[in-house]
Amino acid sequence: MHWRAQEDEKRWKFVQGALSEMASKHEPEWKQLLEKVIANENILISELDLVLEAVNRILNRPQSATLKIEGTEMPASILVGGTASSLFQEWTGPSGTGTVVPNAGAPAYTSDNPAVATVDPASGVATGVSAGTANITGTDPVNNLTASDVLTVNTPPPPPAVSATLTLTAN
Repeated sequence: MHWRAQEDEKRWKFVQGALSEMASKHEPEWKQLLEKVIANENILISELDLVLEAVNRILNRPQSATLKIEGTEMPASILVGGTASSLFQEWTGPSGTGTVVPNAGAPAYTSDNPAVATVDPASGVATGVSAGTANITGTDPVNNLTASDVLTVNTPPPPPAVSATLTLTAN
């Protein structure tokens, strides 16, 4: 029983495209399968696992990323001296859609305004330095995906009065 005999033309074209993309990345096992497909040779069912693995890798590769400052209300804000965590996620679809997939690399975090908020480059924990706004950005260097979120840092309110003095003057 052969693969081509079981699948319709639309699926076959998709598999050819998936294998072609994998082969373009110079992965030898995919090049051999692609050569068979181009030569219109029959692919045996025993080779189906390799084909499905290639298709699965292409379907589940990250195409976009999102970054959300956690532990704060939306929009993200903290007080001077306060901290918030960054959540960097990669998605199979564009603009943070599809399915969340594991990050290929450890995200590196930066702040565009360290006078307002600093960020630990490895953990993504942001710390408020002074009042203002800063863009916190995470980048996965393996997939070359980047995402940002705006963090507002507010000055804490003055402490409440704990005592008062009242002076009475008689007339």
